[in-house]
Amino acid sequence: QKGTQRYKRVSDRFWFAFLFWMFLTYPLMSIITIKGLHCRTIAGRNLLVIDLTMDCPYEDQSSEVFLWAVVTTALFPLGIPLFFYVILTWAGVPALARIKEEEA
Repeated sequence: QKGTQRYKRVSDRFWFAFLFWMFLTYPLMSIITIKGLHCRTIAGRNLLVIDLTMDCPYEDQSSEVFLWAVVTTALFPLGIPLFFYVILTWAGVPALARIKEEEA
């Protein structure tokens, strides 16, 4: 039941595990995502560096690869820090930090 002590304990554990997992996976997921947009010209062809059998997604911006690269870039390298900022602000961390700074 929502509002019970057990619910709060389970909810706290979930959020701790979820945020910790996001914190750990963020660098790797961001690197992989950004590599989906990294292209290089080789032998006169613009190729995707992580898969040299594929043309650069910039060549066909209506392709699924380009769309996937843009969506995952918004989701991981940009979305996760924004999510952390929103969660920390919602939890009152900036206000708590100001109070601690004033007391120091």
